[in-house]
Order: sequence, then C-alpha cells, then structure tokens
Amino acid sequence: MSTGPLISVIMPALNAASHIGDAIRSVLDQTWQNWELLVVDNGSQDDTARIVSEFNDPRIRSFLEHRRGVAHARNKGLDNMRGSFFAFLDSDDLLPPRSLEARASILLARPELQFADGAMERWNAEMTSLITTVTPGYSGPPFERLIRIDPSCFIGNTWMVRRSPGTEVRFPIGMSHSEDLAFYLLLGREGYYGSTNEVVLRYRTGHGSAMSDLEGQLNGYVRLLLLVRNEIPGVTQGQFKALRQRVQGIMLRSYLKEMRPLAAIKALLRLWR
Repeated sequence: MSTGPLISVIMPALNAASHIGDAIRSVLDQTWQNWELLVVDNGSQDDTARIVSEFNDPRIRSFLEHRRGVAHARNKGLDNMRGSFFAFLDSDDLLPPRSLEARASILLARPELQFADGAMERWNAEMTSLITTVTPGYSGPPFERLIRIDPSCFIGNTWMVRRSPGTEVRFPIGMSHSEDLAFYLLLGREGYYGSTNEVVLRYRTGHGSAMSDLEGQLNGYVRLLLLVRNEIPGVTQGQFKALRQRVQGIMLRSYLKEMRPLAAIKALLRLWR
C-alpha cells in the first residue's frame, strides 16, 4: 500500500552489523510502503554505519550519535520523525510483511484509538526456531493494565502510536531495560488501545549472558519504580503496590531459575525500598 498516512519507524542501533541489514530489509518488504525509517546509530564501532549507507532508499534516514544509550537514540528518532503514526523496531528484530499495515488499519478504522498493537513471535538467536507467540487481547484505556505489566496490553515494544498533542512524551534518559514500559506508562495516561491477532514483530532472544541481563533488568525495574512513584501524577498507592509486587515476582522467578537464591533475596530488598 503506497497511500495512507506516513508511518515513522524508529530503529536505534549499536554494533548491529550482524543483524541490521535483515531488520532494514524487513521494513523495505512491508505491504504498507508509505513509511520512513530513522536509524539512530548510537556510537557503533563495527560496520553498522556502512551497512545502513548501502541501502539506497530516500525513505531511510540515518543519524550518527555518540554512545548515550538506547533511550537517547529513540528520543532522537522521535524528535526528527515526520509521520502521522510511529512505531519502533530494534536493529536485531524483524517486522513481518503486514506489520505496519495491520496496525495502521486499526488506527484508521477506529479513530478513537491512540495505540494499536499486535502479536509477537519470540525466536532463538539464529531466527531458526520459533519459541512462542504472545498475543494481546485487550481493548480500552491501557494505563491500569500497563502498570500491572499485563500481557493482554503489554508484550514488548510493539505499539504503533497515533501522533497527537498528547504524544510528545520521551524515553527516560539512562534507562536500558524497561525503558519501553516506562515510555508507554508516560504515554498511556490518556487515550485508548486496540490490537490485532496478526503478528507484528519477530523478536530475537538469546543476546548477552543471563547474569548481565538479570542485573540490567533489575536496575531497570528499580528505575521504573522510582519513575512511577515520582514522575507520573495520579498513581494510587494500590497501583504502585501492584506494580512493585509484579516486578518482584518477575525477578524472584528469574533469579531462582538461574539457581541464585541469595541474589533473589537481595533483588527483592532493592525493589522494596
């Protein structure tokens, strides 16, 4: 589809040479062709910039930045986008061919919606084996579900957002884990959410060590709790307690899965403060 609103796809990249070509090609292969891709290179030391430059398509714009984190990179894309709708794609993930069209069609058919979502496939690191498919199933105001990290409304960085005067939100600088949830919580105080059963993202798993991922996840949740308590007005004590209990449960299960009970206890204490 070459008509319809312009969709901005924002892609942060850091040392992504091994996968970014496939990610960009998945945007090029979209059935919805009225898009722009903003690639924000976050200080890569490999061939990321060269690979991006080899795509000779005026719809692809690249930005070279010093290494200031994924939140800053996404904000750079938000500051420079031109589309009526916007979505995100990490440089190691893939969009199925109908990803943009499936979500944009929801926003066009239902003008009361601010956010459109869809199913996500989780694949192994080589993208050769499908692990699971997660499908949201909610329609309505998203905030109450977001703050409970409810998978009927939040499964990852899969939302498409309709630009409006209420969507000038930016990612909290310095967060490298849970920054997408923080962004949606800041964004989702107003507006309505809808979803499709179509798969809109193929997510690649298996990066990094389990230990470093857990520590990063814990730090992200600590930052998230501080943000919700201090920077989002109107959050009730019950809502904050529900979020804290949810992230405590996630981290407890994660550390115990790695046979690290002492680290699990320390994580619970950090999240309780």
